[in-house]
Amino acid sequence: MAVRLIAGRAGSGKTHWCQGQICEALASSLVEGPRLIMLVPEQAALQMERGLLAMSPARTLGRCEVLSFRRLAHRILNESAGPTPAILSPTGRQMALRHLIARHRKSLREFAGVADRGGTVAAVARTITELLQECASPDRLEAEGKAALAEQDPSGPRLHDIALLYRAYLDYLGSQRVDPEGVLDLARSRLE
Repeated sequence: MAVRLIAGRAGSGKTHWCQGQICEALASSLVEGPRLIMLVPEQAALQMERGLLAMSPARTLGRCEVLSFRRLAHRILNESAGPTPAILSPTGRQMALRHLIARHRKSLREFAGVADRGGTVAAVARTITELLQECASPDRLEAEGKAALAEQDPSGPRLHDIALLYRAYLDYLGSQRVDPEGVLDLARSRLE
């Protein structure tokens, strides 16, 4: 299978060209031939499907699918062998973090006093999401927190709390659950 990269500045017609190539392939046969997949960012999937339907003479996508990266990952997980851990939703992440904050409240230095305020759990969830996206290790975060506390840096207590909650969250996930940010990594590990 060949990969062809289409590069150019914004507005130069890359998307239109890709849609045209798909419509051309669909014109020869809607069902015969290899499956066509247009891989797009999450927010562009619906817009791309509409664009393809508008360009296609048959007004159907047939053997073509428009997939986002997450949707492709879910497809890989569904078709691969082996147990699939439960995939948390972003709301599930917040619920788990609320539980973990309550469980570790006595060990928290900065978040203990504000844990009940609106937005605290959401802010911690956003931070955890960024740490997962950047593949940050809890050990490194703990080391930075200890160094900041030793230097009496004002960010020390916050780093301590984030490191504690991050490790607790990863332990909570274990092998039975996957964070929404880990779906792509899990799918990649299932590919041959």
